Amino acid sequence: MCETDPILRRELKDIWRGLPINYKTCSKILKRDSVFCDYFNAFLSLPAFARPLFYERKTERLLEVYRDCKVPVIGITIQAPVPEKHVQVLLLTWLLKHRLPLFIRTSLFEEYKLNTTLYNQI
Repeated sequence: MCETDPILRRELKDIWRGLPINYKTCSKILKRDSVFCDYFNAFLSLPAFARPLFYERKTERLLEVYRDCKVPVIGITIQAPVPEKHVQVLLLTWLLKHRLPLFIRTSLFEEYKLNTTLYNQI
């Protein structure tokens, strides 16, 4: 997937502790690291994207932000009916491939790293 992106690997090496950059690792990090999740959500909801998104940690679902409301992501073209969990896996995999590489190049990510570094110094 994104494993071949050297910038992505380098930037996430300390945060993800050498784990592979894949759906399973990403879902664990989003679930365990509330600060990372908050910063990533801030990035996903930027108005620069046609469909602002929000990852809800409690339900482990990706939601679409629509007029200050968060609703399940719609408009996904899938050939056969699939369970909701598989749709979420597909969406999170898409996030890894298309949004995470952009996120690590932003000042939001730099702020997250600074926040984490300062917190770990305490």
